[in-house]
Amino acid sequence: MRRPYISGLKDDFDVRIVWSGDDAHVAILFSHELWPGVRFGHRFPPPDEADGHEAIWLKEEVETGALARQMRQHPQPDGDGIIWTSWGWTPSR
Repeated sequence: MRRPYISGLKDDFDVRIVWSGDDAHVAILFSHELWPGVRFGHRFPPPDEADGHEAIWLKEEVETGALARQMRQHPQPDGDGIIWTSWGWTPSR
């Protein structure tokens, strides 16, 4: 049986390159079993700013309750219906 890399994430994740030019970066969009119907997004820093541990940090944050802490603040989704993680990389737009 296949097990998810991050506990609680559903199989409907999607990895994308979002934005363009100097602000282009990789993001993962995902759902979590505790929040049905909610789509989360997490931005990863560009390769020149990354240190190689970003996937481990995302796993650690999700599995130690970061989404629960964030959802207590009742965050609003963006125009595409995505709630971006509060600890993810943010481009300097």
